[in-house]
Amino acid sequence: MICLEADPVIAVGAVLAGIPLLDKPESYIFKTGMYLKVYGDEGFVEIVS
Repeated sequence: MICLEADPVIAVGAVLAGIPLLDKPESYIFKTGMYLKVYGDEGFVEIVS
């Protein structure tokens, strides 16, 4: 899951559910309609197209 700004409730929920969470990415890079590959454990996002 990518969150521009995750609050503590979202962060704890992601941890408890075992969902990788990427918080505060450089959002200016992303545009609507882009396909992304998220590497949650490593903490980075690859732009596919």
